[in-house]
Amino acid sequence: FGSSDLVGEVRGVGLIAGIELVRDKAVHKGFARPGVVGTVFRKNAEKHGLILRNIVDTLALCPPLVIDEAGIDDLADRFGAALEDTEDWVRENGPA
Repeated sequence: FGSSDLVGEVRGVGLIAGIELVRDKAVHKGFARPGVVGTVFRKNAEKHGLILRNIVDTLALCPPLVIDEAGIDDLADRFGAALEDTEDWVRENGPA
């Protein structure tokens, strides 16, 4: 997901991950209206059956400790679909 223009940073420990969404990846600049794009992403994730939370424009992922490789692949697919939908939203509405 790091190749996306919206993803500024991915960080994590164990199974807990934080994915930061940014307006300008080159200078790591946030959005003018913090939290809008993060909320749009969370709603898109829910549409694809992925539950996560946004803390402003940082997405918090914490899958079950018993997740297997197939579950991780499914999570990544759902996350990718939500990311594509959010990129489309930003293109249509401009960066928030």
